[in-house]
Amino acid sequence: MRDALGRLLPLLAAAYAAVALTDLLGDGSRSAGEVAVGVAGTLVLSATMVVAPQLPLTALLIAGATITVESATHADVAISPAATLVSIFVVGRLADRRRAVVGLVVAIVSVLGYYAFSPPGSPAELVSTLAAYGAFWGVAYAWARRDEEAERARRADRALLLAELRTQMARDLHDIIGHTLNVVVVHAGAARLSIDAAPETSRALLRQIEDVGSDALADLDDAISMLGEASAEGELRPTTVGIGDLPELVRRFAGSGVVVSLDVDPAAADLAAGRTGREVYRIVQEALTNALKHATPCAAAVTVRREADAHLVVTVQDDGPGPVPGWTAGRGLGGIRERAARLGGTVEVGPGPEGGFRVLARIPRATAGSAS
Repeated sequence: MRDALGRLLPLLAAAYAAVALTDLLGDGSRSAGEVAVGVAGTLVLSATMVVAPQLPLTALLIAGATITVESATHADVAISPAATLVSIFVVGRLADRRRAVVGLVVAIVSVLGYYAFSPPGSPAELVSTLAAYGAFWGVAYAWARRDEEAERARRADRALLLAELRTQMARDLHDIIGHTLNVVVVHAGAARLSIDAAPETSRALLRQIEDVGSDALADLDDAISMLGEASAEGELRPTTVGIGDLPELVRRFAGSGVVVSLDVDPAAADLAAGRTGREVYRIVQEALTNALKHATPCAAAVTVRREADAHLVVTVQDDGPGPVPGWTAGRGLGGIRERAARLGGTVEVGPGPEGGFRVLARIPRATAGSAS
């Protein structure tokens, strides 16, 4: 808005100066002194119009004083008050709240000062002039306040979005590190125990540790780099894993004591794109890490299916000993619930129908397939 006024007001100032000078110089009844004051006043008023976007209140103060001096010396022209209308609009539109209110007072005093030396033809003329000044100021002030509210709402929305994305990324880092460390610890323990009796097995386990570590470093690099990067819209981007990465996730568990099977319905894979696929991957990752921590050795079955109502259902079921009496969900299971909730879904965790431990997430049709 300030830039637009900066381009428009010089044109208005030039037009005002042309009309006012034509009036002054064409009026043979004025004295040379009145014409000189009038020319100087016209140039000052034109200048205030040009600088008003940069110095709204100062420009209005100078414009108000100028038309009062013109009126006192009978050097004013019919359109002299119009110059202050521009300044009153600009002060209402661009000044802060306090200065804008001060500007309204200055405008009223300017009108009264002008008419003190050039009395209005009737009270209605004074009232209509004050009403015009008030209307110009009121429209500009309301416009500015509306923009302030819109900007405040936009910043609040952005802050909430960034907070949500940072929370999500923090959860991603927790899942990546927790999963990797658990796999590495289990593999390292197995390698230590078999290093003398089965060195080939130990070497295979160490190679798996190396592979898991390399994959984890890539995941961490992806996540950490995105914490500091912004998209074209200025928003943080989430990590990029998805449902297509589940086979590689399952491969990492080889030799860990958790034998994982994976069954992904092609129809479900079509639904689980973008954001949904990312959350499905993290849900499965945390559920398998949970099995590794608490149920080893065991077998775990991962299924991703699409129900008849197009809900996406993700199940991770292990055949371990199941939860102990009085167990409570930890941070990892809480993270799974948060991820499903972000998609409008629900999660059931606890003993499976046939024993072991089961994580079942159900994601509604409205969000399944979301690419945002």
